Amino acid sequence: ARDALGFKGLQADVMAFDQLEDFEAKAFFYLISRNRGSAGIKAYVRATANPQPGWLADFLQWWWDPNTGYAIPERDGVLRWMVRLDDQIYWGDSRQEMLDRWPDRDPEDIDPKSVTFIRATADDNPIGLARNPGYKATINAMRHVDKERLGRGNWLIRDDDGAEFPAEYFLDIYADVWPSKFQMTQ
Repeated sequence: ARDALGFKGLQADVMAFDQLEDFEAKAFFYLISRNRGSAGIKAYVRATANPQPGWLADFLQWWWDPNTGYAIPERDGVLRWMVRLDDQIYWGDSRQEMLDRWPDRDPEDIDPKSVTFIRATADDNPIGLARNPGYKATINAMRHVDKERLGRGNWLIRDDDGAEFPAEYFLDIYADVWPSKFQMTQ
């Protein structure tokens, strides 16, 4: 978020974020405030991301199934509208719906922003697959959690505690050298 403040004076017609899941929410929302260009075109923002739990998954949750973590095909590319009031994000299906929701507020305070989500997989990049035909095999060789996120688009899957290195592994290795004053008693 600190780095985002380095863009205080920026006026950008187009903003593009790669790997948005790696940005902090605070930084992203600050940076899109700089999307206020003056070149005579409508300012817009585009972003790419890989699924993972966190603020972005929460932000995009309407587009993916909270039970499975996978994108809902019928919602792919559907435009929604958001308003942020008092640090709470509200969603609606149309700009007018959002304006009508708060009739007593100044419309300039409401001014909904449009948001959509378009799911993409390696299969959506035939040029990339032609250049690297083994890419899907590489994804399939990854750990289960990473394969689910990067290969199948699962926004919900998390690493389990101890998935990489179970606690028993450390207890077995260090049991003989662990100082007795730190030994656990049963």
